[in-house]
Amino acid sequence: MFEENIVWQDKEDDMLTYHVPTIFVSQADTVFAAADARFKEYGDFGPHHLVMKRSTDGGRTWGKNVYIARSDGKQIYLFPNFIQPQGSKRLFFFYTEKSRENMHYVTHVWLQHSDDDGLTWSKPRDIVDMMVRRDAELQELVRTRKAGPQFDHDNYVLYGRKSFYTGPGVAIRLSADHPVKPSRLIVPILGMQDRWVHALQRGQFNTFIVSDDNGDSWKPGGTIPIGDHQNSEPSVVELDNGDLLLNARVENRTYRVLSRSKDGGETWTESKRFYGLPEYDQVHSGLLRYSFSRNDSTKTSRLLFCFPQGGLQATEVRDKDGLHRAANSYKRENMSVWLSYDEHQTWAVKKVINPDSSFYSNMSKLSDGTILLIYGRDAANGWMPRRNAVARFNLEWLTDGKDSLATGPKR
Repeated sequence: MFEENIVWQDKEDDMLTYHVPTIFVSQADTVFAAADARFKEYGDFGPHHLVMKRSTDGGRTWGKNVYIARSDGKQIYLFPNFIQPQGSKRLFFFYTEKSRENMHYVTHVWLQHSDDDGLTWSKPRDIVDMMVRRDAELQELVRTRKAGPQFDHDNYVLYGRKSFYTGPGVAIRLSADHPVKPSRLIVPILGMQDRWVHALQRGQFNTFIVSDDNGDSWKPGGTIPIGDHQNSEPSVVELDNGDLLLNARVENRTYRVLSRSKDGGETWTESKRFYGLPEYDQVHSGLLRYSFSRNDSTKTSRLLFCFPQGGLQATEVRDKDGLHRAANSYKRENMSVWLSYDEHQTWAVKKVINPDSSFYSNMSKLSDGTILLIYGRDAANGWMPRRNAVARFNLEWLTDGKDSLATGPKR
């Protein structure tokens, strides 16, 4: 079973483009899609609204845009994220706001909730202060060399950050039988010190917002140390043994890095380059825990990763001697979903969803196991999507009939 449906059409509501989409399935099997709506310019630094849509038929058809936050030209709203506690009617929604006048130094992190499956929402409240305070405390620990050996104590000036972004990787709920933090809610965060400097001086990093009481209260989680790589857009997943694995983009690099936590997200290892994926263009990529071996009927662990596996393209570079060609960039195309049976180490299944232009992506799944992949497609100006689609497919289609929830993989 495979089908694809458009969520945001070209120039819908007179927007230039919809970018950095996320997708979430509530416990009622209502599907939510959200993205920033760019109305004045395509780039990251123009004003953005934040919009959301609902689907009550599994992502086949979508309602009209709901404007969660409207920019008057001075605000940039971005990076929406949803999470819902197990067995609760309350749905939480996070997003980020930055001012165009001070966009790379200070942000707001807004939190809303809904008790009617996303039909109405509470007033937003800003929770960024707790992140700012925690990072100031961490900066002092790093400066005084008390933060632990995994932190680079000579780089304390890169801490004390005030710029935090809620994603773009999806928030996760840890399993109810997690050995350390059962049912913990985890929202991945991208942060930085200063965008207008060299990549290694930006203080880019990943941290988390967590809740251990079903969302009644929220607090900062652990911080991934700055080492050889300054992490950018993160995705996080729970592994079969309860470890957490973070897979992140690295700014100005075409490879991915990994970090691990053995205590439910309280502490993290320094990120290391991951060689188990091909290099591709800098873009957010999604992770999805499809099944744990401990509660799958066929005792199978399945983990999915989605990304645009584009090939190298020749790029024209002009220098003082004139024009020359260099094959130094990757195309944003070939949206692919890969499947791992061994916890992100190797990839037994590699399936192309769309061979043409493809952009940011995320995944979720319905209660019947149907996989939902949201992604930007059809280049509008070479590097932004013209439309956003949700691909719906099952495990049998992804594996060409070699795996199903009923029978397990055919080894």
